[in-house]
Amino acid sequence: MVERMRVLIGYDGSPGGRAMLEDLRWAGLPAQVEAEVVSVAETWFPLPASLGGVETGFARESLTGVDKAKRLAAEADERLRKIFPRWKISYAAASGSPTAILLGHAENWNADLLVVGAHGLTGMGGLLLGDVAQKIATEAHCPVRIARGRERAVGDPPRLIVGIDGSPGSEAAVGAVLERHWPAGCAVRIVNALWNLPAPPVGLEQHETMALQISEWVAHENARIGEMVGQARQRLEAKGLTVTVTVREADPKKLLIEEAVNWNAETIFLGARGRGRLERMLLGSVSAAIVQRAPCSVEIVR
Repeated sequence: MVERMRVLIGYDGSPGGRAMLEDLRWAGLPAQVEAEVVSVAETWFPLPASLGGVETGFARESLTGVDKAKRLAAEADERLRKIFPRWKISYAAASGSPTAILLGHAENWNADLLVVGAHGLTGMGGLLLGDVAQKIATEAHCPVRIARGRERAVGDPPRLIVGIDGSPGSEAAVGAVLERHWPAGCAVRIVNALWNLPAPPVGLEQHETMALQISEWVAHENARIGEMVGQARQRLEAKGLTVTVTVREADPKKLLIEEAVNWNAETIFLGARGRGRLERMLLGSVSAAIVQRAPCSVEIVR
C-alpha cells in the first residue's frame, strides 16, 4: 500500500486563501495525498453566555462562527476535489487561536506539510494574516508552505529557487525539491549569498591576527558551500530538472527576493536551522523576511 503524504491546509475563505488552493497545483505534490482542510473561528478566550443573569449572545455568536468556519472548510474541500481528484480529502472546523490549533493539529496528525496563505482579512479572514503566518513558519515542527497566488500562463512549468547556505537545513530544502513530482521543463535556480568580510580598521595591528583567522574561516566556508552547491546541482539535474546557479556577495534576504522577482519564480525553498532560541533568531533574520516580502510562495523545510 502506497503511503500518502499528509498535507494540512489552513483555510480562511479570503482571496489569499483561495489563491493558496490554486497555488497547490504548482507545488509538485504527488497524486497520493491525504489532505485535511481546517478552518478556525478565531477566539482568544472563552466568553460568558450571560452576565448578571442577562444573556450576552456570545455563545450563539461562537456557534455561528464555528458554523461559518465549517462552511468555509467544506468550500475548500469541494474546490480541492476538483483540482486533485485522486487525493483523499477531509475537512474540519474549530474555534480558538488559529496559530495554536494549526500547529497543534499538524503535530498530533503528524503532517508532512502545513500550508497556509500569506494574506488574509480581519475576523475570519485574519486566520492567516501577517504575524500568524510568520509564527507558523517559525514554530511548526514540520515543513511549512506560505502560499501566494500569482499570474501565470497556463502550461508554464514552475520555476523554483533553492537557497543554499551550507546548513543541514538547506540540504533538506534540496531534498524536498527532489522528492516532489515536477512537470517537464521545470527549472531550478540555486542561490547562494557568499560570506563577505568587511575590511578591518586601518592601523589597528592588534586586530590583524584575528582578521586573518576570520578571513581564512570565511574562505573555507565559501569553498565548502561551493562544493554543496555543485553537489546539489548534480542531484537536481539527475532528476531531470533544468538548473542554473547564482552565487554572489550580497545580503541573502535581498538576493533571494531579487532573484525571485527578476526570474518570476513560483516558489522559494529554504531550510530551517532549528527551533532553539538562537536558531529562531537566525531563521527570523532571513526566512521571516523572505516570508513577508517574497513575491511568490515560500517553503520552510525541516
